Amino acid sequence: MNLKLYLYSKKKIISIDDIIIPKSFSVPKLLKILSHYHDYINNSESIDPIIIDQNNVLIDGYISWLIFKTLKQEQVKVYQIKMKEKK
Repeated sequence: MNLKLYLYSKKKIISIDDIIIPKSFSVPKLLKILSHYHDYINNSESIDPIIIDQNNVLIDGYISWLIFKTLKQEQVKVYQIKMKEKK
């Protein structure tokens, strides 16, 4: 049986508190966080996107989430990934 899945993303704004951080995520190295923060301060468009699944579980963009949380930003732009099976 061959199973083909397609990923679709939808850009949306959600509360930062609605994003679920998996327990498997570890705190990144301080130098990496500072580098991303420096980039964000110089150009807010350069921050890595926050990517979540259909259940709001973080897939990627943990450092961006940490920066926004530290800056007390209540709403964040995310890309929500949804999987659809090709029939």
